[in-house]
Amino acid sequence: MTTLFRSGQRLTAAQLNLLFPDMVKLDEQLPTGTTCTFAAISQDYRHLLIVGSARSTNASAFVSSAMQINGNGTAIYDSQQVNGNNVTAAAFPQTSGTSATIGECAAATATAGACSTWRISIPNYRGTSFWKTWDINHTLSTGTAATAMHTKAWAGQIRDTAAITSITLLTGGGNFATGSAFSLYGLLG
Repeated sequence: MTTLFRSGQRLTAAQLNLLFPDMVKLDEQLPTGTTCTFAAISQDYRHLLIVGSARSTNASAFVSSAMQINGNGTAIYDSQQVNGNNVTAAAFPQTSGTSATIGECAAATATAGACSTWRISIPNYRGTSFWKTWDINHTLSTGTAATAMHTKAWAGQIRDTAAITSITLLTGGGNFATGSAFSLYGLLG
């Protein structure tokens, strides 16, 4: 049976499950503190996906954002960023961090309504043979000028083979502003 949907139609959860049967929402967080934690992550899936948008209350245009796996704060996180801003491209590495840099979060002095978005993909999160790696699509918007929009790609790793059971997202200053939201999805193989 073929299911058709109209352009612009708002889909229900049941209709989305028809389109993406192997993706299940595991948790949703609406953080207002300095962290956003997904705890006791089910080991019933093969891959994880985090989708979110946020803004910080810090008195600046933006603050750095980070991620810790399983509460591990030792210096075993590495990441690489590629940034596109207006007509300029740049790359920045991080090695031996106590958390993984995952981008920047628009903050209080950014234009009203501006925010940051993330799509964090973590393959084979429950495996125990390899270090955990991820890739991130990230946008930082601080205003309306061409130079206020940053499109970023990140790759990262934690030098640890333990299965992922918790993920904590952190702001580099201030709290997550009201309206910030993150969802965690489990994907079957």
